Amino acid sequence: MSRILFQFNLAKMRASFDDPLFDDFRAWLRALHALAEVDPGFVWRYQGEKSEHGYVVPYPSAPFIMGNLSAWKDYDSLCKYTFRDGHLEILKGKRKWFERLPSPYSVLYYGDESDLERPDAELLERAKTKLGQYSVYGETPAAFGFGTHRGKL
Repeated sequence: MSRILFQFNLAKMRASFDDPLFDDFRAWLRALHALAEVDPGFVWRYQGEKSEHGYVVPYPSAPFIMGNLSAWKDYDSLCKYTFRDGHLEILKGKRKWFERLPSPYSVLYYGDESDLERPDAELLERAKTKLGQYSVYGETPAAFGFGTHRGKL
């Protein structure tokens, strides 16, 4: 089995996703998902809720918290996608749509391809656990953020 990199991130919406505030973001999101899915480093994207909007609802009791969970061949593949033109524009403009969350609001962690045979709900629970571990323990080989892990893992 090949090792793959999972990424999970959260954002708190300033309004309901159906609000006109998100008109441009909804179009961006569809385009970014399409770009990711043809990227040679892309492996998988959580679609458990089958939301027409294409985002994860990690905490049903907090409907303004949205997320994204995906898997990539490796760290470099994820970085190339995350920090290229289209996705970078979303990152630069995120305060228009999202409130500030306490850090960390994203986590990276390794798994292997066999993990993708698990039910989506189980993968989402694992991602939430990894984010919790990262919040409590900081960067470890089991859960880390962008940047400083490269030399450690």
